[in-house]
Amino acid sequence: SSWHKVVAPVEISSEITSLSSPASRRSWTPLLSPHKRPANTQPVAFPTSTMTTKIALLLLHSLSVADAYSANLALRRPLRALPARAARARPPATMLLPGVLAPVAPTAAAGYKVALTVGGAAAALHVGLVQLINRLPEKRRPAILAAPGYAVYKLIALAFCAAFVAVGFNWYVLEWSGVAAAELILVPDATVRWLAAAVFGSMVFWDLPCAIFIKRLRGFDNIAHHVGMALAAWLAMTVLPLRYAFFFLGAQELSSLPIILYDLYRNAAEKAEEAGAAVAERLAAARDTIQLVAAASFVAVRGVEFSRMVFLRYLPDIWVTLPGAGAYKPVLRVATALILIYEALQLFWLYNIGIAMVDRARGGDGAPPAAVSQR
Repeated sequence: SSWHKVVAPVEISSEITSLSSPASRRSWTPLLSPHKRPANTQPVAFPTSTMTTKIALLLLHSLSVADAYSANLALRRPLRALPARAARARPPATMLLPGVLAPVAPTAAAGYKVALTVGGAAAALHVGLVQLINRLPEKRRPAILAAPGYAVYKLIALAFCAAFVAVGFNWYVLEWSGVAAAELILVPDATVRWLAAAVFGSMVFWDLPCAIFIKRLRGFDNIAHHVGMALAAWLAMTVLPLRYAFFFLGAQELSSLPIILYDLYRNAAEKAEEAGAAVAERLAAARDTIQLVAAASFVAVRGVEFSRMVFLRYLPDIWVTLPGAGAYKPVLRVATALILIYEALQLFWLYNIGIAMVDRARGGDGAPPAAVSQR
């Protein structure tokens, strides 16, 4: 295999021997998750001859207890080769949820196909639905479909978010199973790659173009947020499909579902009020009810759970894993920076929602700033 072209057999031999030293256990056991470690984690002595070293390495790769060491050894390669290596890699999928909830993209090339398919289908569906709605007489159009371009955008976003949440809930199965920190961060996952590819494709080929053509979506922080998500998804699709992406690209979108519904009803209520339609009052009542649900879900998911994931899970795991990440260190540093920026954005939006709720309590309309509404 290609690893001995970079790492000398003597170096590998000495590293395996050092692993078996009781004095060195403190240096490698932190790579196993501080949250839960396998009970049978014990150092094993290996002979140092070249042939037995190869056999020992194969055994290490087959044991879950050695995931941290095997990942660290495999990552000692030049950074410039990362994308090509990722494209050739065929990592296992996280088949934790059945059937459609565990789709796979085994390679980066497959990820690009998924991205193009998902993004292209969304764009085509968007154009087709807008044309279909515009052909309907205004009296026959449902009130929820007022401003067809914006309404269709929200309906497609609702479907995307539901799909991403369903796949993203794989994260909680992993967390409850007590998977090691190094495995969560350094072991590629084909289901994560599929999720990242779907997010990347939806952002680049559909979401960001919509922000150009639909006036209500042109907020700077909204566009910056989605550009950042596209970059994070691209990294997870091509370089390192780390399993934390199940949450950061998937499960955390749970709070987006009621926000999208709120946007739909707010838009419909505004258009109905402008037209003096009889349904305006009912739409406004539904909007106000959904707003309370959306605010509560945002606080719970983006305020509390997102912060827990960043400060109590991801950052501690990165702290113990990064020293052994080898050539993936720059990628993980970029990913960590994006996550911290995203956390700051969540807190900013949370502050704006608080202002909106205070405004509503004082008798105002309680409408949040536009950026909070755009997923």
